[in-house]
Amino acid sequence: MTLTPHSHIGVDVGKKALDVSWHDGSSPRKYPVARIEYEDTLWYTRLLDLIDPDALIVAEPTGWHLLTPLATVLSLWRPSAQLWLLNTTQTKAIRKAFVSSSKTDALDARTLALVAHKLGQGEEIIGLKLFDQHLASVIGDLRLRVNAYVRATRFGTRARNQINAFGHSLWPSLAIRRATWMPLAAQGIVTPADLHRYALTPEFADLHHASRAAIARLINECSNIEGNPIVATSISELANQIRLYELQAETLEQQIIAAIECPPFAELTALWRTVPAASDIAIACLHVATQGYASDIGVDSFKSACGVSPLSSISGDINKTRKNRKGYRPAMGQLHLWAMRLLSPNFGKNPILDYHDRTQDMAATKAKLVRILSGIARSGQPYHYSGS
Repeated sequence: MTLTPHSHIGVDVGKKALDVSWHDGSSPRKYPVARIEYEDTLWYTRLLDLIDPDALIVAEPTGWHLLTPLATVLSLWRPSAQLWLLNTTQTKAIRKAFVSSSKTDALDARTLALVAHKLGQGEEIIGLKLFDQHLASVIGDLRLRVNAYVRATRFGTRARNQINAFGHSLWPSLAIRRATWMPLAAQGIVTPADLHRYALTPEFADLHHASRAAIARLINECSNIEGNPIVATSISELANQIRLYELQAETLEQQIIAAIECPPFAELTALWRTVPAASDIAIACLHVATQGYASDIGVDSFKSACGVSPLSSISGDINKTRKNRKGYRPAMGQLHLWAMRLLSPNFGKNPILDYHDRTQDMAATKAKLVRILSGIARSGQPYHYSGS
C-alpha cells in the first residue's frame, strides 16, 4: 500500500461532529485535524475526501449509534479501508505518553492517528481490534430486541403494581387473588358487584370446573358492592395493557432465543447454559454487553462491560469506593437476578453460594459470577464445579 498523508487516520466520533486527524510525518502533537460537522449535509463527502481507498482508520468503540454512520460510509464508499477500534483506556495512556496530558476531541483524534500509523508500521497495539461490520449489525439487532424485552417487562411490572393498588382500593381480595381476577378485569368484570353479577350468567356456568371454583372462591371473599366507576375503567384498561406487554415480551423472548442459538453466538450460548440458573435473556445481555467479543476480552474488560467493576478510591482510612454506573444496564440487572437465584437452596452447592457465604458481599458475589462466565468464554470449556 502506498503511504500518503491520508493513509493513517484517527477519528474521534462525537454526537455533533467527527474530528479527523492523519499522520503527516510531523510530531503527533502537530498532526492536522479537520472537524466535520454533521450539520453540513455533505459531511460524508468531506470525510471521504480525507480517506485513501486502502486507509487504516482508528476510532474508539463509542456507542453503536454514534459509530454506525462512520462505519456505514466506509462500507459503502471505502470498502477496502480498515476500521480499527481502540479501547478508551489505551487511548488515554497513549495520549498522555505521546501527545498531551490534556484531553480534547482534537487531541484524541491525533492520538488515534498515531495509533493508525503505528499499526501501519506493523506494531502490535494492545486493546486494538478490527471492526466487524457484520458482527456489529447482528449485535445491534440483538440489542434492540433485548432493550424492547426489558421495556415490556418493566412496563408490565409497573402496570401490575398499579392494578394491585387499584384492586386493593376496591376490595383487598381482588389484589390478593390477582391471577384469578385480572383476566376478568380485562373483560370489564372489575368490581365486586360485577363479579357477583357474573356468577349468575350462563358464561360462568359453562366454565371449566377448576376455573369456576377459583372464581367462586374470589366472589365469596368479596362483598357485593359497587366501586368507583373511574377506578374500574382504569383497572380494565391496565389489565388489557398488561396482557399486551406479556404478549410482546413472549414474542421478543422467542426472537432472542432464536438469535443466540445461531452463529456467531451459538457456541458460547451452549457453554453459558451449562451454568446453573442460567437464563437465555441473561445470556443475550452478556453477548450485547461484550459486543460479541466475550471470548477475546480479559476479565476486567468483561466486568466493566457488565457494570460490576467498582470504582476504587481508598486513601488511608478513607474509603470512597463506589458502584460503577457504566456498563450495559440490562446485563447489570440480569447478573443480579442470576446471582440471587444461585444463592437460593434450589440449586444446591455452587461456587457463587460458597463465595457469598465467605464474603457476605453481593457486589463481590456478582463479580465472582462474571469471572466464572468470562473464564468459560475464554477457555471454551463448559461449567464444572467439584465442590468446596
